[in-house]
Parts: sequence; C-alpha cells; structure tokens
Amino acid sequence: MDRLSQWLFYSSLVALAVLLLRFILNRLFKTYRFLFGYFAAVLAGGLVIARIPYRSTAYGWAFMIAELLIHILAILAVLEMYRIALVGHAGLAEFGRASILVATVLAVSVAAAISLADQDIPKGQSTAFHWFLTLQRSCDLILVVFLVLIALFITWFPVEMSKNTALCIAGFSVVFFVRAGVILAANILPRRNLPVVNNAAMIFETVITIAWAAAVRPEKAREQVIPGHFWDPGDMDRLSDQLDSINATLARFVRH
Repeated sequence: MDRLSQWLFYSSLVALAVLLLRFILNRLFKTYRFLFGYFAAVLAGGLVIARIPYRSTAYGWAFMIAELLIHILAILAVLEMYRIALVGHAGLAEFGRASILVATVLAVSVAAAISLADQDIPKGQSTAFHWFLTLQRSCDLILVVFLVLIALFITWFPVEMSKNTALCIAGFSVVFFVRAGVILAANILPRRNLPVVNNAAMIFETVITIAWAAAVRPEKAREQVIPGHFWDPGDMDRLSDQLDSINATLARFVRH
C-alpha cells in the first residue's frame, strides 16, 4: 500500500471512529445495535489487518474472519433497520425479515455450489480464499438488492420514521454500495487500476461517513420524517391506504 492509500485508509478509520462516537453520545447505539456493531467491527478489523504483513497467510485468514463477522453484522443491520422503519407495519416487517433470511441462505448455497464446481482459481490464490470471495460476492449482491428495495419502498410509500432511521438507511446503503463496488471492481478490472478505484472509494466513503456523523441527532429528539410522496398530500393518502392493505395481507400470510 503506497503512502497516499495508507493516509486515505487511516482517514476513513478516523471518520468511522467519529461516527461511532456520535452514536454513543446521542445514545443511538441502543436503538441501532447491529449497525453500531457493524461499524465497530469494520473499524476493529481495519486496525488489526493493517498491522499484519500484506499477502501473508495470517493476513488472508484475518481478512476472511473479519469479513465473515462484518457480513453477518451487515445482514443483521439490514434486518434491524427494516424492522425499525416498519415498526407500525408488522406484516411487512415480518415478511421482509423472512425474505432476507431465505434469500441469504439460498445465495450462500448457490455460491457454495458454484465455488465447488469452479476450478479456475487464479495463480497464487488459495482455494479457501477463492471460495470465500465467491461467497462474499453473493452475500453482497443479496444485501445490495434488499437495500435498493428498501430505499425504493420508503421513497414511494409514505412510511413515517425517525430522522435518524432515514439517515441510517441512506448512509448504510451508500457506504455498503461503495464497499460492494470495490469488491466487484477487484474481480473485473485489471489489477493496475485497483489502487485508483480503491482510493476514490475511500475518499467518497470518508466524506459520506463524516456527513452522516454530523447529521445524526439525539435519539430522544425523535424527529419524524415521511420520505415518500411528502410533496403530494393526495398521493400520500392513496398510497397510505395501499400500504395498510399490503401490510394486512402480508400479516395474514405470515400467520398462516
């Protein structure tokens, strides 16, 4: 890692530490436990891995263990935010939770089958690490799809939620998209282009993290927002009725 990349890497960790501190000071860690845990794991993993020689066996194992924990926490964070955003719509919340879990299990199963059948392993890369990257891409794809669906849902239907919840969904979505994009780029771009992509991603992620840290408010403030169709009261009423109908239908479906 060159000096610029090192500086950007540690800058991103400092920004992450600031965000975590803001969560603590505003007591958001009690509401968004898994989201807080996700970023704490990213920060701790980054600090630990930075002290291990790159391309060593220890680095590979540390990377896989850290990424496994981070991805588990990412799935739990998505479930948590979905549940909080739809606290008044239990049917939708339960259906979404079950859908994410089922889709994740299917994605991991398919990725595992593909990994076992894929013998085209890059020279110098261990079989375990190659399989792990395949599983990682599949999990990232599932989370990206669900984050897009959640974002589209709350910007279409008039779902009332706290300002902090809206910020957490938006902030996490952007940060996770950037991280998933870097992993995708690492698999499709020539290796010589990766430092530029990685540095650009770290700059963008650092800016978003700092903006997020500045925007969060104390949880007790409970500022409410309605992202979807707030500009058209007529559409809001119509879509609100549709939302209630969908929620009631899914509640009956989940019970059965």
